[in-house]
Amino acid sequence: MAGALPAIAQSGYPERPVTIIVPFAAGGGTDAVARIVAAGLQERLGQQFNVQNLPGAGGFIGHQAIADAAPDGYTIGFMSSSVDGYKPLGRGDLNYESFTPLALVNFDAAGVQVRHDSEFETIEEAIAAIQANPERFTASASGIGGPWHLAWVQLMMAIGSGPDEVVFVPSGGASPSLNELIAGGVDFAPTSVAEARSLIEAGEVRSLAVMDSARMEAFPDLPTIEESLGLDVSAGVWRGFAGPLDMPQDATDTLIEHIEAIYESESFQARLADLSFGTRWAAGDDFRTFMQDAHESTVAVMEAAGLTE
Repeated sequence: MAGALPAIAQSGYPERPVTIIVPFAAGGGTDAVARIVAAGLQERLGQQFNVQNLPGAGGFIGHQAIADAAPDGYTIGFMSSSVDGYKPLGRGDLNYESFTPLALVNFDAAGVQVRHDSEFETIEEAIAAIQANPERFTASASGIGGPWHLAWVQLMMAIGSGPDEVVFVPSGGASPSLNELIAGGVDFAPTSVAEARSLIEAGEVRSLAVMDSARMEAFPDLPTIEESLGLDVSAGVWRGFAGPLDMPQDATDTLIEHIEAIYESESFQARLADLSFGTRWAAGDDFRTFMQDAHESTVAVMEAAGLTE
């Protein structure tokens, strides 16, 4: 994933291994993309970039650990849009302003996944059943107020159902949610289609629709919510690298430079396309502006759903 290898940064950073905190369980989309970039940084910069998974509380534990780390550039994190929900939910003052923004690299739309033997063959069938008897069903994907939960909430409100009429079971991330789906513990998993891809290909999971403005290149037969139901529902998760506030400028500049080189490499783009992950780039102040806009949109959805304190 490294692309063409330059000389080690003249600043001397990094002079020892770097830890990348991932606030979700291994095996999910956040973990997968973080490890791809970590491998590229390790190759380019000649130091180990060790991924440390710290799941729990809908990603709050890991995100808090990123914000609380020593601001020396040797502990950074791969954060997600889950951070937008913590402050509105009353989990403290943690939000996008708690971090030094480095680089946005990924955006994935939410999908609606069911088990392979589900009674539902189409999203239309699933939504009709939910509208008739929402309390009969359960869904799971990361934590309350997280991006997949909010994607589900947006869909439920769009179909005229209450945001909590379908019982939502929070988990440590997409991977445990999909495992619970396979085990029969829940009926729906509104994770990204990319995170469910291996299970879809293995015949364990079926995706009914994607919450985006266009169909996915990797799944051209998978309809959007808009074309299936006539509802404009677009929702997903962004993921990017950040560190604690007040990181050294040389470390910040070095990380942005090399993450951008990895992002632009053909190997990285091909790898994410192969995994069905979407790409999106913003760095430094542009990434901060992106996070601010995303935060404001998330708060608006949460307020409409009555999820804020």
